[in-house]
Amino acid sequence: MPNVTATFFGEPGSGKSALIERFTQRAIAEDSTGVVYNIAHAENTKIQLWDLSGKHPARIHYAKTYLKGCNVCVFTVDLTNPFNREQFSAYLEVIKESAPNASLILVGCKSDLPRKIDNASFQGIMEEYGIPYGFITSSATGEGVNQLFSAIAKSGNYQKINEYVTNPVRKPSLHEPELADMKVLIHPTSPLYNAIENLEKLAAALPLVQERRIKEAIVELIGGLRDPEKDKEVVIGTFVSICGVALQEARDSGVSKMTISQISKAVLAVAAASTIAMFIASSVLSLGVVTLLIGGIVGTGVGIHLVKSGFFKTPLACAIEQIQIAANNQNTFIEEPLMELS
Repeated sequence: MPNVTATFFGEPGSGKSALIERFTQRAIAEDSTGVVYNIAHAENTKIQLWDLSGKHPARIHYAKTYLKGCNVCVFTVDLTNPFNREQFSAYLEVIKESAPNASLILVGCKSDLPRKIDNASFQGIMEEYGIPYGFITSSATGEGVNQLFSAIAKSGNYQKINEYVTNPVRKPSLHEPELADMKVLIHPTSPLYNAIENLEKLAAALPLVQERRIKEAIVELIGGLRDPEKDKEVVIGTFVSICGVALQEARDSGVSKMTISQISKAVLAVAAASTIAMFIASSVLSLGVVTLLIGGIVGTGVGIHLVKSGFFKTPLACAIEQIQIAANNQNTFIEEPLMELS
């Protein structure tokens, strides 16, 4: 089970402890340090919670200790009081200094009571400070509480895996992620995500060793696509090559030609979706360059077929839709043979 750390902080009486009590269904007994540790579970993730008392005289400065290494910072705002920009700015500086890569979530509490901060004002605060996540909640009614902890789990997992991929200095001290972990880096409705899901499902028909090798290749692919230091063409080409070796081994062990063909289609769908994703992320790649990249990565014959079929003459959105269809295995846009296996 994935494990993330979240630090709750805010002004005295803002409602952070009540939020935790509401979700965990456990009363919080504050100790002499003003720090309470708790555990919650959401989205199949264990969340370690640090609740920092807003009453501590040096609360802003001692928060640094509990912010270091945390995946998510949750700042609570009492909606029944005017927003304290000075205090929030001071906290924000501490966050940037101690946990620059952590996800930041702004939470408005006590929505069931007469409010000084309405929804429009709350949204304005998020936009003013560039905060990507925000929730209006009530510990009394339960409004937004489950959604908040779900977001903590999801954003924490994303931050943790993204840091693993983009910060190699810390890799030796971190748990090496599995495929399920790495997929949080990809939007679940994207063609690449669907292509990977399809390949993962089809690879289950292979012997355990080859299935594992393909999954490891997908992990390396996702990590390589996210790593700014990696040559993306090499990353995608290596993925196809490793999968090709695994499929050759599987065929030699007696796996049917039809199964090999289906999986090779899925491999190339992932490669194509990865190349399109790389194109979208870059302002210098043209569709012509993408055509050449796919031709070089998955074979000249495949590249020529894609061009002849008009794959790159259509608008980009249509091209992505074709990848989506292929990834869902409703049809294929690549003719046989899909991958040359000598």
